[in-house]
Amino acid sequence: MATVNFIFHTTRQTLKAERVLRRNGIDYMTAAIPKSIALGCTTALTLDEQKANLALEKLIESSQPPEKIFDENWQAKSDGAPAAGSNDIYLDNNATTPTDPAVVEAMLPFLKTDFGNPSSIYKIGRSARSALTNAREKVAALIGADAEEIVFTSCGTEANNTAIIGAAYALEQKGRHIITSQIEHKSVLNPLKFLQRRGFTVTWLPVDENGLVGLDRLESAIGADTILVSIMFANNEIGVVQPVAE
Repeated sequence: MATVNFIFHTTRQTLKAERVLRRNGIDYMTAAIPKSIALGCTTALTLDEQKANLALEKLIESSQPPEKIFDENWQAKSDGAPAAGSNDIYLDNNATTPTDPAVVEAMLPFLKTDFGNPSSIYKIGRSARSALTNAREKVAALIGADAEEIVFTSCGTEANNTAIIGAAYALEQKGRHIITSQIEHKSVLNPLKFLQRRGFTVTWLPVDENGLVGLDRLESAIGADTILVSIMFANNEIGVVQPVAE
């Protein structure tokens, strides 16, 4: 039967967790933690998969949640565990999610060893530049673009500001009219207000009772001087998916 491994910050926390499990009649075993993933405690509490959820529930109730949860192959489970000492339940994945372990693993070399400036000419910089080039090529292939068209930014807000303001100034000789919806993210609404103050015209389309932009309204708003339509594909607050293809 598949097993689940619970790892705690300290040996003291592990011993407290064992008492919780025994008090609730939950069978467990102990196992040595591989050195590659040890977190300061050398023992894991190992339970069969059927009992793991009940055990986690009881541990959280007692303020002894594990620091990390691994499957029997010592692969971090994607559902993870609450931070040690926390009884919180996190329900805001639409805003921010835990970092996927695969992403952490892929980034570690560039946080530890290959951290050079990719614009430099020495070896450590060339290594970073090679990784960036490879990443651009992969992203470009996903969306049918050229690698040279891929620009990495620090966040979605920076990306939206760059795209909207950049497009507006690049195309203003063709027109100064932009269309958006009234339920866009602030990282879209604020750049458009910025452009309004600089002479651009913005049409703010309303949405219906389902949060959808009406295609007829959109079509009628497009004019000869329209240079950009910015509509969020999937809304992070209400979950509505706009008919972007249409």
